This record gives sequence, C-alpha cells and structure tokens, in this order.
Amino acid sequence: MPDDAAFTWDSRTARPRSPAPDAAPSPPAPAPVPADHLMIPVAAWDKMLSQLGNLHEAGQQLADARERAAKAETEVAFLRERLAEFRERAAEPPAAPPVEEEPEAPPASRGWIGRLRRAADALRQP
Repeated sequence: MPDDAAFTWDSRTARPRSPAPDAAPSPPAPAPVPADHLMIPVAAWDKMLSQLGNLHEAGQQLADARERAAKAETEVAFLRERLAEFRERAAEPPAAPPVEEEPEAPPASRGWIGRLRRAADALRQP
C-alpha cells in the first residue's frame, strides 16, 4: 500500500490521489535479503563475469594448444620412423645397376625432314 505521506486520499473514491507536486517520492524500501544470499554491487558482479569469461576463453585456448601438441607429437614420431627407414636404406650396399641394352633408334621424324633422313639411312645400308 502506498505511503500516506506521499499521497492524499480522495474521499469520494477511497483511492489515493497523485502525489502532491512539492512532495518528493520516497525511495523504495530495500527488500529483505535471505540469510543464505549475499548482496554484491553491480560493478563487482560485472567484473567477476568478465573474468569468468576470460577464464573460459583461456580454457578453450589451452584445449586447442593441447590438441596441436598431440598432433605435433604424432607427426614427430612418424617422421622419426621414416628417417630410420631412410638411414637403413642408405646403410645397405647399393644393388648392381641393371645391364642396359643398346638404346633404340629414335623414332623417325615426321614431315619432309623425316623422309629425307629415312632416304639417307636407306642409301647407307648395304
């Protein structure tokens, strides 16, 4: 119910009238705080939420860094195995090179130069 000092009563309707223009509105009475609750200033609450958000972001960055580290460790292990295989191959004596046969004659050229070469080769053969 409104405070009697701030309102005047209308006798005809038994309802309060608007406050008088010179009367300042009284501030609302603070609500009682339960024993298991704590009043915190808004600025401190906002700062705490900001820090909580920063902590969450740092946790995500840490998880990403761990994932990248695990991937890098796997890659290092794979590359070490490959390096060991290459060193083993290098330590083995090289195999004898394959015997090469005579190279085949290059294919005849097309056009009038090819015809000229084929004619010259035909004249040289006994």
